[in-house]
Amino acid sequence: MDSTFKTVSERILKSYWDFYPALASSLGLHQYDGRLSNLSDSAIASRVAEATNHLASLKAIPADTLGADERFDLTILEVNLRREVLDYTELRIHEMNPEAMVWHIDPSPYILRDYAPLEVRAEALASALSQAPRLLEHLAAHLMKGRAARQVLEAAIDSYEGMAMYYQQDVLEALDEIESSATHAHAMRSCRLAAEAVTAFVETLKSLASTASTQFAIGADRFAKLLSTSELVDTPLDTLLEMGRQDLRRNERRLEEVASAIDADAGVRAVAEMASSRHPKADALLIETADLLEEIRRFIVEHDLIGLPNDLRCKDVKTPAFMGWSFAAMDTPGGFETEATEAYYYVNPPREEWADEQKEEWLCSFSYGILRSMSVHEAYPGHFVQYLHTRTLTSSVRRTFWSYAFAEGWAHYVEEMMIEEGFGEGDPFAELGQLQDALTRNCRLICAIEMHSGGMTVERATQFFVDHAGMEETPARAEAVRGTFDPMYLTYTLGKLMFLRLRDDYKRMKGAGFSLREFHDLALSFGEPPIPLLRAHMLEEEIRDPFQSDRC
Repeated sequence: MDSTFKTVSERILKSYWDFYPALASSLGLHQYDGRLSNLSDSAIASRVAEATNHLASLKAIPADTLGADERFDLTILEVNLRREVLDYTELRIHEMNPEAMVWHIDPSPYILRDYAPLEVRAEALASALSQAPRLLEHLAAHLMKGRAARQVLEAAIDSYEGMAMYYQQDVLEALDEIESSATHAHAMRSCRLAAEAVTAFVETLKSLASTASTQFAIGADRFAKLLSTSELVDTPLDTLLEMGRQDLRRNERRLEEVASAIDADAGVRAVAEMASSRHPKADALLIETADLLEEIRRFIVEHDLIGLPNDLRCKDVKTPAFMGWSFAAMDTPGGFETEATEAYYYVNPPREEWADEQKEEWLCSFSYGILRSMSVHEAYPGHFVQYLHTRTLTSSVRRTFWSYAFAEGWAHYVEEMMIEEGFGEGDPFAELGQLQDALTRNCRLICAIEMHSGGMTVERATQFFVDHAGMEETPARAEAVRGTFDPMYLTYTLGKLMFLRLRDDYKRMKGAGFSLREFHDLALSFGEPPIPLLRAHMLEEEIRDPFQSDRC
C-alpha cells in the first residue's frame, strides 16, 4: 500500500470513529464502548472543517502512485466525506431530521451482542447512557433553530417514545441477571436518567410539531445532489422517475399475469386480497418465519446461487420499539466484530394496543408470499449473506462504510433473482408476494421523487401506495411518512435496476463463461460500495453513471 495513502486513510478513519464512537462500537471497535458523540454547534462545525481537510488530503495524493484497491478505497472515503459535509451543511440533518439522529442513543448492541461478559457491557452501557441527556440537549437546541416539518417530527416522536420504552423495558430486563452487582445499580440509574431525557426530548418534539410547517421536501436540487454525492448517480430526477414508472408498469403487467394464473375470473384485486388473507397469526409470526429462513437457505445452497462463507445463522426476533415504523429489518454485527456473531432478523408484529381491524391490516403485509420475499431480502441471500461476505474483507475502509443503494438494491435484486431461479414454484402465491414487494419499492422511488421535488403530499403518497402496491391504509401511510424523513428509500428500486444492468453487462463481457454464482460472489467481494464504483471495477471501465447511455 502507498505509504501516504495508508497514513491519510488511517487518520481519516480514526477521526471518523472518534466523532461517531457509538457507530465505531457497533462496528466491533470496542475501545469506543461507553461513548456518545458530541453534537454541539462547535463540535459539528469542527467536524465539517475536519472532513473538508481530509478531502483535500486525499486530493493531494497522486493517482499514479496508487494500486487498484487503494483507488477503490480512496473513492469510498471521498464519497462518505462529501456526504457527511452535505448532511451538516446543506441538508442540516441535525436541525431538520431528528429521525436520522436516533441511532446515536441506541443501546441495543450492548445488550444484544455477547462480545464480553454482561457486567463489562453493562458498565459501558451505563457510561454511554449517562451522556444521552447532553446529546439530546444539543439536538433539541438544533431543532429549535431548524424548520423540521410536522410529518418528520411526528415520525420522530414515535421513534423516540419507542426508545424510552426500550430503555425502560428491554434494557432493564437484559440486566436482570447481574441484579446483585454494583454495576447493575449504576446502569439502572443511567438508564432511568436517559429515559427521562428522552421523554423530555419527546415533549420538545411535540411542542415543535404543534406549530411546524407541513413542508418537508428537500427540493429537486438537493435531492439530485444527495444522489450524486452518496451514490455517484447523476441521472436527472425526471429520468429516474420515468424509469421507476416503467418498472412499476412492468411489475403491474406481470402481477396481472400471475393473478390470472391463480384465478382467471377473480381479477388482480381479488387475488391480492386472497393472498393477503393468507398470513401467520400474530403469535405465530416469529415461529413460522424461523422455519422459512431454513427453507430459503437450503434452496440457495442446493442451486449453488451464492457462496456462504460459513455456517452462521441469523435469528428472527421482535422488532425493537424504537423501530416501530419498520415491517422487517436485519441487524448484523459490525465488520470489525471478532467475538459476537449474533445477527437478528427483526420482524414487527402488530401492536398490542391496536384495534383488531388495524392488527389485521398490518398482518396483511406479512402474507406468506410477501413474508417469503421479505425474508429473502433480509436474510438469504440478502442482507445477512452480505454480512457474511463482509466478514471476509481486509480493508478497514470497506468494513466501515456502505452504500444505501448497494445494500438495499442487492437485497431487492435477489428477491427477483430467486423467483427467476425457481424459488417458490410449489406456492402459486410466491411470485405474487415478490411482485407486491417490488411494487412497494416502485412506489417508494416514485413517491420519494414526487414528494421531495414535485409537491406530492403524504396523503397523496399514501393513496399511491394503496392504489399501486395494494396496501391497506395503515401500512400505506407508514410507507408514505417514511418518505418524508428518508427520501433515499428510492434506492431499493434504483439499486435493483443498477444490479440488473450490471449483471447483463457482466454476462455480455464474460460470454459463455458467465456464472451466476461467480457474479454474485464477485459483487459481494468488494464490500458495499456505490454501485457505479463496483461496476467500474467488475467491467474494467471508468466510473460513470450506469444510466447515462444510449440503452437507458
